[in-house]
Amino acid sequence: MTSYRIVICADFGRKTLLRPYYSTEQRLRAGFIRLGHNVVAFSDRDVARESNIFRRSKLGAPAMNAKLLELVGHYKPHVLLFGHSDLVTNRTIERIAEQYPGVMLAQYNVDPTERAETMADFRRRAERVKLSFITTAEPEVLTAIAPRLGSIVFFPNPVEPSYETARVFEMPREALDYDAMFLGTGIVRRTEQVEEIDRLLPPDIRRFFGGGVRGTPRVRSTAFLETIARSAQNINLPLDDKVDVPFLYSSDRIALLFGQGTLVHTVASARLEALYEDGVVPFANRQQVVDHVVELAVDDARRRKIAETGWRIAHERTRSDIVAQYMLESLFEQPFSRDYGWPTGPGR
Repeated sequence: MTSYRIVICADFGRKTLLRPYYSTEQRLRAGFIRLGHNVVAFSDRDVARESNIFRRSKLGAPAMNAKLLELVGHYKPHVLLFGHSDLVTNRTIERIAEQYPGVMLAQYNVDPTERAETMADFRRRAERVKLSFITTAEPEVLTAIAPRLGSIVFFPNPVEPSYETARVFEMPREALDYDAMFLGTGIVRRTEQVEEIDRLLPPDIRRFFGGGVRGTPRVRSTAFLETIARSAQNINLPLDDKVDVPFLYSSDRIALLFGQGTLVHTVASARLEALYEDGVVPFANRQQVVDHVVELAVDDARRRKIAETGWRIAHERTRSDIVAQYMLESLFEQPFSRDYGWPTGPGR
């Protein structure tokens, strides 16, 4: 197997003492390393902050762009993979392509596609890199944002076994603190969803809604993973449940939920059962997710079986090194080494 030098350019969160250590960029980094590749993490926002005396990222952006170009020049990576790195200019990417044509340029995005400004930026960068990865497989959505056929393809949110170490499905309901949980912010219509679900749930269902929603404190770092593992069931709420979610889309929260072995409820329009099969519980509306929570609180054996199925499929199919291998095979146009179990793009 060829060992590659890979640069991942994204926000690695040094400013926060690596509190988001389980972010997608960290997961991909772990996956590439497990495959035997050498990986350099270039944290664009941190480098920008560190490049000026006022510690302001925007003031340091020009210097950061110059340092990225310098890094590529001396490290000579085979792959330069961009995550959320909006301080890197398109001109810098063009200069890298011009000066170092042997570097494979790619990007990934885990944001919802209804964010028009984010998708516009993603498309502009897609015009300058060889391949772009995104966490939705909706053909119409991909066609709408792709600058050319096959230039944007799906990739799943990767689980990372060194981060998610719990096995909630092994624990009976009575050994856990909660029956149902949503852990996240209340942006868009999430607070409205939580308010109604909370109102509809019967009093004997132990529930926890936190992590930012309804003004609760944010939960970060290992505390986030530990909190998830205190609940038998977790609800993966979309930003807006009045709008259909594109095929296979979810925020990266779903990797943490499956990875920790809790049962996952997710919105039906995303059709995530196409990837996770019987290991996920889809809901069409707020009343239905309440009904499912109650049913599975009563039938704990069934809850544990579904949760174990989701955990197993996530770890066997979407583990970080498997997703990383898929990205490299796609980027270098190599034959796929396995049936990945998800849509792999035109002609693949």
